[in-house]
Amino acid sequence: MRETKVRTGNESVGVSDMVTRRGQATDASVARLRADAEEGRALARELARAIDDKKGRDIVILDISGQSSFADCFVNATATNTRMLATLSEEVGDILSRKGFDIRGVEGRPESGWVLVDCGDVIVNLFLAEQREKYQIEKIWGDATRIDVDENAE
Repeated sequence: MRETKVRTGNESVGVSDMVTRRGQATDASVARLRADAEEGRALARELARAIDDKKGRDIVILDISGQSSFADCFVNATATNTRMLATLSEEVGDILSRKGFDIRGVEGRPESGWVLVDCGDVIVNLFLAEQREKYQIEKIWGDATRIDVDENAE
């Protein structure tokens, strides 16, 4: 039997560890995946609040866990200029470092108008208004559930 690795939270787990021989998910594996998804949503909210504190605009959190195997959430925000875009991406990186999360990758530069920060379960898209309008991430992921930034809302 071939084992496939799945990232759950901060570790990789073999699918065979999470699924019984009959192909049925065990109660423990389902609970773990739900807990990991909630952890991703909590991180997304924290990052969104930090972006808001730094004056990011039009912040949207999308729960893509039902449509995606590569992440649980997108945090999308707009910066008013390239300097702010750099500041927001640095703030996201600082928070992730303080919390012990690995940054899997950073794509783009402030001068391009779009910076993507991939931290595994959460992907942060920081845009200038023109680029956000051009790529329309919220429209592409229109089936995704929007998450309120407030912790008690969902």
